[in-house]
Amino acid sequence: DTADWGQTLVEERGASGVALWPNENMKKLTQDVVNWNLKLSGHAQINRLLTEFQMSIHAVEFPETPLAEVVSVLCGSKRTNLPSIENAAVALVQKKAMEQFMPLVSIGLKRYAYLTRRLADIAFAEISKQFHSGIGMVGQYDGFKRELKRVFDDFVASVCAGCEERLHHIFRSYVQFIDGTLLSGMESASSETVLNPSFDETRKRVLSAVQSELPLAPGTLSRSQMFTEEGANIIRQVAAKLWSGIRFMMAKTAGCSLNHDFFQPVFKGLAATIQKHFATLDEARFDQMFQTGVAQLKQRMELLQTQVQ
Repeated sequence: DTADWGQTLVEERGASGVALWPNENMKKLTQDVVNWNLKLSGHAQINRLLTEFQMSIHAVEFPETPLAEVVSVLCGSKRTNLPSIENAAVALVQKKAMEQFMPLVSIGLKRYAYLTRRLADIAFAEISKQFHSGIGMVGQYDGFKRELKRVFDDFVASVCAGCEERLHHIFRSYVQFIDGTLLSGMESASSETVLNPSFDETRKRVLSAVQSELPLAPGTLSRSQMFTEEGANIIRQVAAKLWSGIRFMMAKTAGCSLNHDFFQPVFKGLAATIQKHFATLDEARFDQMFQTGVAQLKQRMELLQTQVQ
């Protein structure tokens, strides 16, 4: 029931206790997230988070790169005394990509874990409500519910860690072995500014990417061009195009990986994990879990006997 359990996007962010997206553009894009102001729960809330997560990746622009950093990349090249534009750009992107994108994966997964645990909290609350209404029996066993919740939380944490590790591995493969086709950035260089864009340009691109190629020519820089702003800007432009391609692939892959590596294990493996856990408990542990429930049953029986009399 969304009236009881629904959350707006702002409420969800606050209740999750997870850090906000570090990207300033994403903070400004809150009201562009679909259904951001509706109180959603369940599958609809998860879908909204998937959109927000992909937007947070699309919103990351290529960071500003001072001349000194470009020169450092050029001088660090061991391939040739005159490094090609692409080699220098690749080195620049590899240096920056992990630190810019991977924190988003951690934040996104923590938010997904929060929503998954919240589904369990809603289920337990409804079970307890049924018991107090005279329907069902599970709601009276607080010890059992605590144990079940602990197993559920541990299982979600394990799946979350596995999903994050796989996403790190996938993303490292994008960064370490950059394909030349990424120079297109999945976008048109003639219609879009990719270097130091304004917020309005970023917003337009992010919304277009969520709702829905012209590579620069290879070449080399002469020694006279190497350490000038003009030469550095050529490298920045190619790096920005590579960045656009990586960003596009990361956003799409992250969405697929969350469905395959997070939600499928949660919904398909949860029952087996719970059954295995409780099958290994000894009688003493079961007595401990259900003792409170037995006491409550006795109290209820005495109350009913009094009412009958």
